[in-house]
Amino acid sequence: MGRPLVAASILAVWDASAGDIEACVAAAVAAEASGADWIHVDIMDGRFVPKITFGSEMVKALKKRVKIPLDVHLMVEEPGVQMEEYIRAGSDRITFHPSASRNPKGRLELLREAGVVAGLALNVGETLGRFEPFKGLVDQVLVMTVEAGRGGQAFLPSMLEKVKGVRAMVGPDLPLVADGGVNAETAAGAVAAGANVLVAGTALFKGDYGEMGARIKALRGE
Repeated sequence: MGRPLVAASILAVWDASAGDIEACVAAAVAAEASGADWIHVDIMDGRFVPKITFGSEMVKALKKRVKIPLDVHLMVEEPGVQMEEYIRAGSDRITFHPSASRNPKGRLELLREAGVVAGLALNVGETLGRFEPFKGLVDQVLVMTVEAGRGGQAFLPSMLEKVKGVRAMVGPDLPLVADGGVNAETAAGAVAAGANVLVAGTALFKGDYGEMGARIKALRGE
């Protein structure tokens, strides 16, 4: 599959900066300059998951400053209510949880018609059966490798079987995202299981941003 892509998650910066949008944007700019492939943007509404994060204003601010794709992960109840807002804000890729939507098929079609990459996410407790009805309609799949809703958790090796199962269902080329607890130690297992996109936050943004390029290379196994 070639080298995995790295999606830099600004959730870690949001938490560390007590909700400073400019700090998140500056971190995203540094990640792009260091070789990250995407910027990963976690939207949480306090309902689907307990935490509340930023909204579409973050996507707008990022769109003005970075050129790499903005990969938006909607961890919200009924994502269709907000989806067009995030499309207008400049999202390049939008992933949502089918368990949170009354009409996953319609939401996927809406994204594709808008020219946005359409993705579905599976949380830790969700089976492949939740995804299977939509496998021909998605442009990417995200497998949570920690419980959705909080950064800084430890990678769950038990999720590697789910990654393998999704890869078997979607074929060799579809973007398959491992999200949560990914670092230089856990990345290799995720890639071996079939992930070709690695979401990393804490592992990238800790300490000196000048070292981020080396951290990205470590995630890729370079």
